[in-house]
Amino acid sequence: MTQKSEGLCDLCLSFIDTHLGLIGVIEGEWNLTVFILLLMAVIIIVTLLGLFFNRSRQLSLAKKSIERCRRVVEHSFNEIYMFDVETLGFIEVNLRSRKNMGYSIAEFEDLTFIDLDPQMSRATFSQLVKPLKSRQKESVGYTGLLQRKDASLYPVEVNLQLTQGDSAFFVAIVFDVSERKQSKARLEASEDLRRQILHTVPDLIWLKDTSGRYLMCNSGFERLYAVEERDVIGKMDCDFVDKESATFFQAHDKKVLIENRSLKSERRLVLAGTDNSGLFEIITTPLKSIDGSSVGVVCVARDITQRKQTEDKLRLAASVFEHAGEGIMVTDSQNCIIDINCACSEITGYSRSELLGKKPSILSSGNNTAEFYKKMWDSLLENRCWDGVLWNRTKSGDLYAAKLSISMVYDDMGELKHYVAVFSNITCQKEYEAKLEYMAKNDALTGLPNRLLLEDRMTQALSQSIRHHNQIAICYLDLDGFKQINDVYGHKVGDQVLI
Repeated sequence: MTQKSEGLCDLCLSFIDTHLGLIGVIEGEWNLTVFILLLMAVIIIVTLLGLFFNRSRQLSLAKKSIERCRRVVEHSFNEIYMFDVETLGFIEVNLRSRKNMGYSIAEFEDLTFIDLDPQMSRATFSQLVKPLKSRQKESVGYTGLLQRKDASLYPVEVNLQLTQGDSAFFVAIVFDVSERKQSKARLEASEDLRRQILHTVPDLIWLKDTSGRYLMCNSGFERLYAVEERDVIGKMDCDFVDKESATFFQAHDKKVLIENRSLKSERRLVLAGTDNSGLFEIITTPLKSIDGSSVGVVCVARDITQRKQTEDKLRLAASVFEHAGEGIMVTDSQNCIIDINCACSEITGYSRSELLGKKPSILSSGNNTAEFYKKMWDSLLENRCWDGVLWNRTKSGDLYAAKLSISMVYDDMGELKHYVAVFSNITCQKEYEAKLEYMAKNDALTGLPNRLLLEDRMTQALSQSIRHHNQIAICYLDLDGFKQINDVYGHKVGDQVLI
């Protein structure tokens, strides 16, 4: 009971108490029936007043509840449309709908719900809401495109309901799924990109579960074994490789899962349908689930056949470089020494650390002229190589003759990268050649110039005389009686006379 109805009851009781004397009068003058009727009338009036005020309170609460509902609908984050069952004209459109669609309330009054969906016809809509009208379903949903006032379209999910009662109407709750669609599109694009990368890389990639069954593979795997991915999934190693290799892979995968770390191995794999094989470097890594537990292995195999051949060639070249009998010196494009071999150290007397970063001119003896070096560099730049002999000086200061060959090394882009000099010490050879030349032009006994040297010097003197228009004088000396000494005393005595 409300406070107002309780107040009315108190007022009636107060009235009766005030007129208690009247009861006495009634008892004396009126009969009891009249009094009871009067009391009942008062009770009825009080009850009716209580019901009236209680009804008023209920109506007030109902209005407040309806207002709250209207506010919730009006400010919902989703679009909410209420429209007539027959005409499909709008009864109520919330704020989100008006903002998103761009129509005012007045403009909505001239539209129907199917006017918002360019792909929806009245016949299609009637077929769609049949389960609602027959009360087979409480709601139906569909996806579509709604068109804004500016003609732009956006994807939506629509939930339709039909209210109960004589004044039933449709309620459409519309969810804008543009962001969800965009996120899905981005996710699909990302997945496509990842898959494209996976199938584009030249390496072989495959996944297996903990039992060794294949979960997927990429194009590199398909090409090697001449199979397609759909035929690989669910198979075991023994379906693609020989028994020995299958046993190796199974043991290797098991070790990776037990140790819970990536492992690297090398294995020779045979190309399907051929006798050709290649050496592959295989990296096997545990495949983890979201909770961190191992659910399989992922394997990446790279063909390192060419790399191994290159490494072997490099090792061979390094061995030749280090053990060659000739000295080898390598400089960069700025002619700074970047490497030498043992023979170079033995010939020059410098250690590797002493020569690195220095210029080859550290070995210069000073015996070679500037003109000599100019011709050497001109020939080197023109022919990309030079061969010749020059005199250098060791760390201890000794002169030595070097038979030198210099080559220029270029990269694939045609840029100069290195100079490579190969040389040997030919000092003994040069000394022997000088000795032979001396013996050819000088008398073995006296060391005096012989007829061959005289002829050479006379030729040079005559050439200079002709060139400079000068005269020359020649003095001829003879030893009289020397033949008789040889004949009488012998050649040994004759030699002693000459000495």
